[in-house]
Amino acid sequence: MMVAVSLDDISESLDIGNDVALLFTWSPVISTFAMSTFSSSLASRFGKRNIMVAGLAITAVTSILIFFTMSFQVAVVLRMMQGAGMSFLYVTMVSLLTDLSKEGRLDRNMGLNVVFSQLATVVAIILGYVCTPIFGWQSLCIPLIPLSILAMAMVWRVPNTRKSGFDPKFLDNVLLAFGIFMILYGLGTISMGRHWLVLAGAALLVVFFLRQRNRDNWVFNYDLFGNRAFKTACIGCVVLFTIVYNVTQLTFSYVQFTEDNGLLELVIVFQMVTPIITAAFTPLVTKRYGGGRRSRPSPSAWS
Repeated sequence: MMVAVSLDDISESLDIGNDVALLFTWSPVISTFAMSTFSSSLASRFGKRNIMVAGLAITAVTSILIFFTMSFQVAVVLRMMQGAGMSFLYVTMVSLLTDLSKEGRLDRNMGLNVVFSQLATVVAIILGYVCTPIFGWQSLCIPLIPLSILAMAMVWRVPNTRKSGFDPKFLDNVLLAFGIFMILYGLGTISMGRHWLVLAGAALLVVFFLRQRNRDNWVFNYDLFGNRAFKTACIGCVVLFTIVYNVTQLTFSYVQFTEDNGLLELVIVFQMVTPIITAAFTPLVTKRYGGGRRSRPSPSAWS
């Protein structure tokens, strides 16, 4: 969020256009989405605490390197690594809260997690607007370093839960993660001639789905798709995210045409909080339209 509101400064510092600087802004979002499934498998194999600490360490190290780099290409790679580290955090946070919450406290703890996440987003936007003109956009990486170290010290005290003998299906997870990443990255940079990435990503996903025909290679528990609430949550989440994301993309195209940089930054910030908006509304969609399997009542119920 802090980087998203510093688009002009990033463009000037790295000597690139705003449309290219946008790649620097949303590249970690792509890698976070692509790595999320893989991260959950790693957490089951190596323990949630270890994976979360690894994610925090990646965030701290990449933040230090981004502070010193002046190369746009290197900065984008580091941002993608930062997004991969963030996926370790997002995937394990809710799972750790579930493990550590005592009976009757889970709803409260989940609510606090959402509240603090939203507050952090708002604070990041404010810091970006205030600090960038004074210290430059690279200084925005500095707060992540002590925060990551503090979080590592706190997380290290929790039990390291994992599934003994769990097979993470590394090959299938790699095919899925890289397939999603290539498609998203290719679509985002198609104006730069990266359409071949979309085709390569689609080919990886085809191989992935072919391997999923064998139950021994299953990455997901496909039996869940028989549950009406699960299907509603998935469909609602994907549809809602697609609508909101594409609306902001259309707005972004209009803003680029009008060259209103202030509104451009606002659109980028909104686009990056789209996953948060989706996560907030998905439970409501599931509660309203989901529920368990519907079954016909027994004849005695009519009497």
